[in-house]
Amino acid sequence: MKNEDKAKPQLLDELVDIRQRISELEQAGARYRGTLETLEQTGRTYYDLYDNAPDMFLFVDARTAKVIRCNQTVVQALGYTKEDIIGQSVFRMYHPDCMEEANKAFQTFVETGEVHDAELVLKRKDGSKIDVSLNVSSVRDEEGNVLYGRSVWRDITRHKQAEKALRQSETRYRTLFGESRDAICINTREGKILDVNQATLHLLGYTRDELIGMNVRKLYVRPEDRSSFQQEIERKGSVRDYELKFRRKDGTRIDCLLTSTVRRAADGTVLEYQGIIRDITEQVKAERALHESEQRFRQLAANLREVFWLSSLDGRQIYFISPAYEEISGRSCESLIARPESWLDAVHPEDREVVLANLEKQSRGEFAEYEYRIIRPDGEVRWIETHVSPVRNEEGEIYRSAGSAQEITKRKRAEALAESQQQQLIQADKMASLGILVSGVAHEINNPNNFIMLNGEILSMAWQNIMPILQKYYEDNGDFLLAGMPYTRAHAKIGQLISGISEGATRIGKIVEALGGFARQDAGDLNQTVDPNTVTESAMVIVNNLIKKSTHAVSVDLAENLPKIRGNPQQLEQVIINLITNSCQALQSPQKRLFISTSYNNRSDMITIRVRDEGEGIPPENLNHIIEPFFTTKRDTGGTGLGLSVSYNIVKNHGGHLHFTSRFGKGTTATVMLPVSRRIVME
Repeated sequence: MKNEDKAKPQLLDELVDIRQRISELEQAGARYRGTLETLEQTGRTYYDLYDNAPDMFLFVDARTAKVIRCNQTVVQALGYTKEDIIGQSVFRMYHPDCMEEANKAFQTFVETGEVHDAELVLKRKDGSKIDVSLNVSSVRDEEGNVLYGRSVWRDITRHKQAEKALRQSETRYRTLFGESRDAICINTREGKILDVNQATLHLLGYTRDELIGMNVRKLYVRPEDRSSFQQEIERKGSVRDYELKFRRKDGTRIDCLLTSTVRRAADGTVLEYQGIIRDITEQVKAERALHESEQRFRQLAANLREVFWLSSLDGRQIYFISPAYEEISGRSCESLIARPESWLDAVHPEDREVVLANLEKQSRGEFAEYEYRIIRPDGEVRWIETHVSPVRNEEGEIYRSAGSAQEITKRKRAEALAESQQQQLIQADKMASLGILVSGVAHEINNPNNFIMLNGEILSMAWQNIMPILQKYYEDNGDFLLAGMPYTRAHAKIGQLISGISEGATRIGKIVEALGGFARQDAGDLNQTVDPNTVTESAMVIVNNLIKKSTHAVSVDLAENLPKIRGNPQQLEQVIINLITNSCQALQSPQKRLFISTSYNNRSDMITIRVRDEGEGIPPENLNHIIEPFFTTKRDTGGTGLGLSVSYNIVKNHGGHLHFTSRFGKGTTATVMLPVSRRIVME
């Protein structure tokens, strides 16, 4: 009993000690639970920020490239469910167009453990594209091996569009917190700043110590914006791309887009706001500048008489057209934008084929330049000259057309008048040339030819009547002399001589006919088939009498098998007549020579007609003026000064060249060069 009595106090002490230890363990457990609760609360804060961030976050296995985890933004952006994404290859979400860049980015991550600002393209479930900026950091094991990558996809589609519109060459993309280049700020409902990242310090110009604990209201340029923002975010739970103005430490103002979410307690009490701030100051300035530029352009376009427009490639959609359209067409711009096809309705029926052909070129992204007529509502016809060019985007792809048009009615009327006057000048020069020629050969051709033709017919009839008598006499008496020749030879020879009289008269008739054809009114058609040798020979027939009077030495060298050209034979014949006439008039004696030749240059694809004389030549001071209208050194002998001017314009209208070389006292060479394959240019 005594031993038991002694043991009781000892047991009581141990019991007290045990109870004390239990109490301490309970207190430690309470502290642990509090710490655990704090950690869980902090984890929820950052998990909410992660899951609701505007950027897409993924964790990707470094060995298999399979997705381990992703936030809700990935699901919303791509249209897949998390079950569609997790466990699948990350390459499944890349668009085929950027697969090579995606492989390079992944290889870089495997080799270095990180990727910075790789621009890639994702493919939504519906097949559409998303432009993203990729940043990857790695998680490694104790030995330094890369286990998986923390990937951040940022949707940069809007920035890409802004770059195209504003032609900016650089855009910065930010990731969340330590890797983010966007500013991230966490603050209480009352506005006390709890945490910021480095980008926030850079954006606002404060140090971290200065910002932590500061009330966020101090950063707002307009304090009332804070109240409006707070009401909206607490009503919706989150806001995206909320535009605000903040004030930096140095007092400067910045335009920002704020994306923010609310973290609430279990009872719904607002605990924190988590916000991502993006600086859009330069974008706002650029948009403002672009708007001002567009306004200036519209003001300028309103004061120009030329029409400018932007349209789709096929012309079925008009994006902009300047007010000058209304003055030219008599129709409103609004009606054309509403019904682009109404422009074709206004085109003159005879010109619709031309317009449709050029619209087809426009739809293929080709340059188009053409002229056509329109009929205004009042019935007036106007000429329009149009130029259409393709417009390319930043990738070099043709995606629309830009055009300009101006009225050229006055110019077309002036051209028609000038063409009419040119034809009148050509005809006047023809008649002047004919007058000179006819006055020189009238007595030698017209009257003698009539006499010859009449006598030739009588001689032919007489010979036919005499032939039987002479034949009978020959048969009865044998051979006898006739015109100093034995009858057996003379009967055939005399018949040939009489036939020669008729042939000569016919030849003279052809000369007269050629002169008549030359003198006839010419329609000016430049699309006829012309044989250069035939034109040259015809011209020589017409001026043959002048050539014989001017020189006893004529050299004619017409190349064989010359290709034919497109043009007007009468006009080209007139040119050669003028050149030969000038050369003949320049010859000072019949002993001086005249050379006429044709040739073809295969390399230049040009026909050359050359007239060279050994005449008096052209003084150097006159050589540059001989093709000027009304310039002549022979006005006292009847020269008009129009021959070479008209000839020059004829050759030019045929797409060719006429030039002269001369040595004073030695002679002159006139060279006509005409293209075989040519596009007729009328100026």
